[in-house]
Amino acid sequence: MTIQSEASRLPAEWSTALRRRGCDVGRIEELVASIYDGAAPGSVLPQRSDVFRAFHLTTLTDVRVVILGQDPYPRPDQKAQGLAFSVPSGVEPPRSLKAIFSNLVRDPDVDFSWPATGDLTEWARRGVLLLNTALTVQAPVPDSHRARWTDFTDAVLSLVNDESDHVVFLLWGRRAIDRGTAIPIGDAHKVIRSAHPAARGRSREQRFKDVRHFSQANAFLTAHHPEAVNWNIADRH
Repeated sequence: MTIQSEASRLPAEWSTALRRRGCDVGRIEELVASIYDGAAPGSVLPQRSDVFRAFHLTTLTDVRVVILGQDPYPRPDQKAQGLAFSVPSGVEPPRSLKAIFSNLVRDPDVDFSWPATGDLTEWARRGVLLLNTALTVQAPVPDSHRARWTDFTDAVLSLVNDESDHVVFLLWGRRAIDRGTAIPIGDAHKVIRSAHPAARGRSREQRFKDVRHFSQANAFLTAHHPEAVNWNIADRH
């Protein structure tokens, strides 16, 4: 089996845990095949080998924070890479990611310097599951695959909710909040919610910039785990 075909499958730990809970992982693989087989190169984002990248970088055992996004960036030039809100080094951070960085910079209780990259791979390796509610998108149409991934996203959230200890769920925007509410997330965890980072205009939720998401998350983690998350990214200005 090639490296690419392995990367485009769920890693064993996640796959086994989901199967144990009755999730048909084979159907998820069939879904990926139905989306990518025969599709023109670049017409579906991210590339097939990155669909489950978040799960390869963050093991179930290591999950301490779940950041729930909507779907991959739909513009090919943004180079979606299978991590919610993340873009590769060399790509200009989209408005939502800039809002996230601005929130971190303004939070007096978080050590964070504006990075020279929008690549959030380091967060994923530190136990931050960067999960989108849909793992694929038809370029350049936002939200085009949402319905196809709902069952899988719910299964992942339910798994983390039931089998992980004291996790922070950062739910940004109506779709993320709806998914968290549908589970629902248990009292042993911490839920921090707001409008989407890129939202404009009025919202039923607090504005993203008015919530100290990351210091609240770390305060909860410090109370229940040996250490909080280091939100700094190594490649800085």
